[in-house]
Amino acid sequence: MPPSMINPAGTHRSLSPNIAVLGYVSMLHRAIFSNDNGLLPVFLVRVLGLSIVTVGLIEGMAEATNSLITGYPAKSGT
Repeated sequence: MPPSMINPAGTHRSLSPNIAVLGYVSMLHRAIFSNDNGLLPVFLVRVLGLSIVTVGLIEGMAEATNSLITGYPAKSGT
């Protein structure tokens, strides 16, 4: 354990409440937004009334833009 984590009495310091809250918020953010890619096409078709072809074109343009920006094709399903 790094010396900065041990106080002069030799005991371990507790985790700051601010750090604990940030970790919890980060975990919730990851859990919520990692699943939104599967729901977006359903939302576009059912709620906004777009055709499946239009959704395919939108996703194709997004993949192409990502490939141009990063230089690598995007992984499917991530």
